[in-house]
Amino acid sequence: MLQQNCATAEGCHGDKPTDSVRLDLRPQAAYAQLVNAPAQARKGALRVAAGSPGSSFLLDKLSGTLGPREGKTMPVDPDTGAPFDRSPLPPDFVQKIFTPWIAGGAPNN
Repeated sequence: MLQQNCATAEGCHGDKPTDSVRLDLRPQAAYAQLVNAPAQARKGALRVAAGSPGSSFLLDKLSGTLGPREGKTMPVDPDTGAPFDRSPLPPDFVQKIFTPWIAGGAPNN
């Protein structure tokens, strides 16, 4: 899902990032850059806190639960760079796939 929605468009988290993007979500790099890695936009937080969905900044990025200067809700429209009015992710993806994966210790699978 991350490869399809976040790592393939130019200027996103893949082959051709912008100067402000420092996160590679292509399959060969995503796990190391997400799990137990510091979140750049939220000091003191982890992108994915293995075993702790409530402490995982990635879930807030996907759901839009962000504070001031914490960036945009993801994914964004590759044509405009703005958050989608309606996310292209399946409606239950975060709650049924990502949250349980993080709660289960975020295994490298």
